[in-house]
Amino acid sequence: MQICILDRISAVAGELSKGEKAIAKSILDDPKQAACENIAELAKRSGVSQPTVCRFCTRFGTSGFREFKLELKKAVNEEKDPALKSIHSGDTVSDVITKVFTSLVITLKKAERDINADIMARAIDLVSQSGRIVVAAQGLSSFTAQDFSSKLLDLGMHCEFYSDPALLLRACASLHAGEILILISAEGNTKDLLQAALIAQENGASLLTLCPAGSPLNEVSPLSLNTVTDNDQTVVTAERISSLAYLQCICAGVSLRRADLVKPLRGKIDKALNSLAYKKEQDKIDQKNGKPSQEALTADSPITVLNWKL
Repeated sequence: MQICILDRISAVAGELSKGEKAIAKSILDDPKQAACENIAELAKRSGVSQPTVCRFCTRFGTSGFREFKLELKKAVNEEKDPALKSIHSGDTVSDVITKVFTSLVITLKKAERDINADIMARAIDLVSQSGRIVVAAQGLSSFTAQDFSSKLLDLGMHCEFYSDPALLLRACASLHAGEILILISAEGNTKDLLQAALIAQENGASLLTLCPAGSPLNEVSPLSLNTVTDNDQTVVTAERISSLAYLQCICAGVSLRRADLVKPLRGKIDKALNSLAYKKEQDKIDQKNGKPSQEALTADSPITVLNWKL
């Protein structure tokens, strides 16, 4: 699989000269706009000369700006191609697998390019040094937030998770300086989360949000990781995938930042969990009632609707 020009630029961003970094930032910040600009417009927006843009283009194996722009347009079109994400009647199991994983790859690549490393570094530092962490989300984002809070507990952090508005506001009312509120929102306009953000900041606590850029929650937060948005919910929710990736980066950074505390704690957590008595019960399925007799599904056959009247 050929690596697209955007991923190649992102991969070597740290090795570029000052002028080349400015061009790379202009392209990665808005690939769609860059794909529509001429060399003079891209140079002006990046604050560099046109010859610098030409050298930048040849660095990535193209003959010049024209060929580079074609590669850029191809990358932009691939990311917005609905055929890569939408499933429809007549798709085989193999089709669904390909479309789901292609959509996941596109989302993660976009999230990696969009992430602000300075904001991530600040987030890792704040979480690592916080005496108390309150994580909150509502709706489907709650699963992402709860998973994150569980990981922080494994790292020995004083972490609380809330999805209930009343409990969240009570928790935020008792936050202080040196503590942090982390809010995760798919749309960034939930009133309860906005109110919680304002209360936490009034009390001097730090605030980190994971939400779409330009959303109300993003606007009130001094520290925000912008999640990937996608209107096509048929196959994959881009916001949840990008949120999971960002939160995993935070967990990885915190585990390194607090390595001396995490290592001895690991054994204590394992011992505590091993003392629990887990009982596994398997649900009994009635084979005689409610299960229609249908032709078996294969990897290359269209996925048809079951006839429940049989």
